Amino acid sequence: MKKILLLLVLSIPLPACEDQCGSDVPRFFDVQNIQWQAERVSTSGLSGPVLRDGETVGRASLRLKFAVVVQYYSLQKATAGQAFACSPAPAGYQGTSERVDSLVVLSRYDYDAAHPAGRSLNDLLDLNEALSLQDVQITPRNIARPDGQPVQEIALRLKQAPTASAKQQFFVRYRQTNGEVYSAETPVFTIVP
Repeated sequence: MKKILLLLVLSIPLPACEDQCGSDVPRFFDVQNIQWQAERVSTSGLSGPVLRDGETVGRASLRLKFAVVVQYYSLQKATAGQAFACSPAPAGYQGTSERVDSLVVLSRYDYDAAHPAGRSLNDLLDLNEALSLQDVQITPRNIARPDGQPVQEIALRLKQAPTASAKQQFFVRYRQTNGEVYSAETPVFTIVP
């Protein structure tokens, strides 16, 4: 009799845990700021020290790194009276609703005759193949993916040397379609052609 009663109790359906998160819950990132730095790289392409004011670097050893500082978040379904935990999704799982309007690199000093101070240097920039995504496009006005999604991190190199050995300070201006604008600059350093 006890066995039958135990079997009856165990066969009664009980409330079970269910997946409250689901794969349909959007997970996004929000751009909060940008990072911009100039660094010296070795001939093998390994990162070296970040350049400081007054330092000298050869064009071939200069790498400019741009990254967006993001905050990751996800929208969770509301449930009353239940406690549950969702498995974390990969960071930036579904990107962001923010779109890049423009990303322009400028120099505070004349770079060459075709690029006086304050003119876009985007046409002189090349993606560092090892660290950059292949679908990123560089235009005079922008550095982004075709769909406008922000590039979270890219490394850039100058295709040609300046006219003469002179001091440079690179400035980046990043604007989104929602009106947010971020800017940053490198220290002043000298590029040797």
